[in-house]
Amino acid sequence: MKKSVYVAAAVLALAACTKESPQLPAVDNTPRVEVDFCIEGTGTRVTNVDPANEVAVNYIQIFSFNADGTHDAHSERKDIAAVGQRTVTLACAYGPKRVYALVNAPAITADLSEQQFLNTSSNLTNNTYSAFVMVGLTNINVDDSTRKSQVVITVKRLVAKVVIQKITRNFEGDFDSFRLEGLSLKHVAGNTNYGLTATPTVWYNDIQNHRVNTTGNGSNHTYDRTDAAVVNMISNYGIGASLANGAVYDTEHAFYCYPNDNSLKYTLLTVEVNYDVNTGTTWRPTITTYQRYYPIQIPVEIEANKVYTITNLILNRIGGEKDDADEIIFEVEVADWEVGLEWEVEY
Repeated sequence: MKKSVYVAAAVLALAACTKESPQLPAVDNTPRVEVDFCIEGTGTRVTNVDPANEVAVNYIQIFSFNADGTHDAHSERKDIAAVGQRTVTLACAYGPKRVYALVNAPAITADLSEQQFLNTSSNLTNNTYSAFVMVGLTNINVDDSTRKSQVVITVKRLVAKVVIQKITRNFEGDFDSFRLEGLSLKHVAGNTNYGLTATPTVWYNDIQNHRVNTTGNGSNHTYDRTDAAVVNMISNYGIGASLANGAVYDTEHAFYCYPNDNSLKYTLLTVEVNYDVNTGTTWRPTITTYQRYYPIQIPVEIEANKVYTITNLILNRIGGEKDDADEIIFEVEVADWEVGLEWEVEY
């Protein structure tokens, strides 16, 4: 689905004046260019995110830069939801311009150069389920011929999306009540820049660097940071879905992370299960609960605005005791959101 944002760019004429005879401001005969910002990509139906939220535009900033990368002009609009208008008037000088749209991001008030803008850091915490950070660019030439013309800028999300569509149990076991308890991303890249050139320096749910323990639902989950927004975007615990042999859990889940080129570490999607075993006797039963994991390495570079979909996780055996094991079997094929992966995983 698409949402459109109209942005007008204009050139201000300076009124000439003298000390002896002040002049009235000149009539503004400069060109105005209406720029139509269209958000590309449709949401995927998931349990924890409304697809409409993946394309929501709540706050717009527009930045115009000259051909040499110096600052030309910038403006913003905050009242989009209240007034139902997505237009921003931007006063630009004549000549070739590179115009960026920045959506749902923290406000920038300084007159940055283009390179400074592209180097500006963005953290995963700047995103919410109802407002994903997006960036887009178009090149225009401001002159008389561009008056009242319409230009399209496509903005794209900085986040990538990891989806698991279903989980199938395909083995017998000498235990009772095999349950899916949680899903989480691990080794999550937590920062990038607007130019998407930065190497991550912030990691969330990083197995190799535990700091904070959060206990719930009988499990002990570890996160690098306690920011609730990050925890919600990268994990879902307390599912408690029973899986008998041959049963399928087909509730779809999605998680969000920033790009990761795998130069430092791979991002994992870890499936956590619990199962019960009677370690006592028939007459004096003692139920012991065991926790096991199925970690799935995302085997390719994670890029912005792309979806990586596990179509089916087939469990052929009990999981491992560690949540970062590397024994993985998978198939990979191209999928759509923009461009991504679909693969089926068997344990």
